[in-house]
Amino acid sequence: MKSFNSTIGHSIGGRSNSKPVRKLARHRDYLEEGRLPTKQKKTFRLGYSPDSWDALSSYLRQKGATQFQIERSGLLVKREMTVRPTDQFRGRLMFPVFDTQGRPIAFGGRTLKNEDAKYINSPETPAYVKGRNLYGLNLTRDEIRRNGFAILVEGFLDLIVPYQFGIRNVAAQSRNSTRRPIK
Repeated sequence: MKSFNSTIGHSIGGRSNSKPVRKLARHRDYLEEGRLPTKQKKTFRLGYSPDSWDALSSYLRQKGATQFQIERSGLLVKREMTVRPTDQFRGRLMFPVFDTQGRPIAFGGRTLKNEDAKYINSPETPAYVKGRNLYGLNLTRDEIRRNGFAILVEGFLDLIVPYQFGIRNVAAQSRNSTRRPIK
């Protein structure tokens, strides 16, 4: 996953009309339509995943990860029609989920295409248990303590928008964690 500022900001300026750059522009434009300032994109480390079946797995292998580690991470998915697992989040806006110490433990991805699954989230892994981890809590926990309560919202942007206007005692649950009580 690359940050918007390092990739989209430098790749788009009317200089290139290549297909990958047009796709990056679509991702950037989506966030700008939501009126998210660059500061929020950086704060929440928003990014994109290339629209490729194996870009992430290839990158992780180059960095020394084993196939077992990559598959266990929940970043790949085995589809019926494919021989090997493919990148789960390809072609999506990416919302990294961090633990309270600020370490990335999961991802949510939003499609910009006409797909059935508008959002997909990481599956549970040893590091990520949906009922125990809230999106944004790494940034908002001190303010929640100061206020004595949290405003629990449903999704990533439901947290980012109030945060940008100074409402900082907010946390978001994963879209598929609602069946379990939050701990």
